[in-house]
Amino acid sequence: MTTNGIMLAEPTGPVIEVRDCKHCFDNWMWVAVYDNDELLPECPADSHGRHMAFADIDRSRLVSLLLAPRVEGLPQIAVQVPPGAEPVLFRRRYVELQFSAGGAVGPNTIHCLGWEKNGVGAYTFAFEDGSILTTSDRNAV
Repeated sequence: MTTNGIMLAEPTGPVIEVRDCKHCFDNWMWVAVYDNDELLPECPADSHGRHMAFADIDRSRLVSLLLAPRVEGLPQIAVQVPPGAEPVLFRRRYVELQFSAGGAVGPNTIHCLGWEKNGVGAYTFAFEDGSILTTSDRNAV
């Protein structure tokens, strides 16, 4: 770990640095990996506040999606996107009401990476505690 963030090495590409960012508050940031090993991080180090959106991903060149941890101790998560498949990338945000405890827990975020092709899908959900669920049901969580 560096003083200003976590270093992440994509096995087949360059090293990128996940920096502290006043605009980022999620435990992971996504990174698109292209067929020439080029990376498109959600929060580029030189972004000056501009962050990438799902629409910025060049789907014709995409080979995998990564979740890069912004919190020490969380795993890096990677999903390969098969040729011709549509990538899936979204976050679900929620607040859990606990009436017995007299309040709410959260806000929490569930991250999802995956793909869909010919009516079939594969989804990997990442939870705030680092646990992971892989399923073919987009609405499992």
